[in-house]
Amino acid sequence: MTVEPNSIPGFVAELFRAANEIEKLGTEERQRLLERASHTIGDLRAAMIRAGRVLELERTDPTFRLRAISLQAKDIPSSRIAAELLGAAQEIRTLKIKLEQPTEGSA
Repeated sequence: MTVEPNSIPGFVAELFRAANEIEKLGTEERQRLLERASHTIGDLRAAMIRAGRVLELERTDPTFRLRAISLQAKDIPSSRIAAELLGAAQEIRTLKIKLEQPTEGSA
């Protein structure tokens, strides 16, 4: 799966909308959004590595956490799912911004 840069702002907006209307979403839709967010973050991280960008290491990889939560979505409180969707939206937005920044010597 490869992320289209032009589709990222729309997906981030979709994640924010979903988090704010979490009670309207069924389990399958919650799972789909969590999985898509996981894949998008993974793709953006891979693009950063290919571009020679430094990634901050985190204690937990958000891609694994999002996948695990998506598998258990029916048993996780809506507030936790909403928080994960908002966190994923922020991570995606941050990675996109970092990827688009010019590197030293390329400006």
